[in-house]
Amino acid sequence: SYDLLIDYKTFICREYQQPLSCYRQRNSAIVPLSVTTIVGYHAHIYYDPQNPEDLASAQHLRKLMEEKFAASFGRWRDVPVGPHPSAMFQVAFSNSVFPELLPWLMLNCEGRSILVHPETGHDLDNHSLQAVWLGEKLALKLDNLKNS
Repeated sequence: SYDLLIDYKTFICREYQQPLSCYRQRNSAIVPLSVTTIVGYHAHIYYDPQNPEDLASAQHLRKLMEEKFAASFGRWRDVPVGPHPSAMFQVAFSNSVFPELLPWLMLNCEGRSILVHPETGHDLDNHSLQAVWLGEKLALKLDNLKNS
C-alpha cells in the first residue's frame, strides 16, 4: 500500500521522492492540515463502456445525481485518462454538498468503484492518502501526480 512507502521521520514518500502535504512539522511536532485547505471535492465514478448493463447503470446513477445535487458533471471518459485506470466520469462539488453527497453515494453506488477525494492543490496526496473509496479500490497511476 502507499502507506508503507512513507518515511515517517522525514514525511517523504519513498517511491515518488516527494514530501507529503498531509503532514507539516513545526518544532519537531506533527501539525495536521486544516480542513480549510479543502476547496472542493471530486468523485470519479468508474464504469465499463463495453458492458451495456454497466454503462446503463452508470448513466442512471449520473442522472439521479444531476437531479439531486448542485455539482459540475464532467464528460464521459470511455478510456483511461490521467491516473484513472478505467473509464469514468468526474463530479466536482463544493464543501457544502459533501455531507449529503457522500452518504447518498454510499447508499446508491450500486457496487461500482467510486473514488472521492478533496481538492487541496496536492494532487498526489489528494488521490492517494486523502482519498475515500466506495466499492472496489482500483490501482491508480500516481506516477505523474505531484504535490504543489
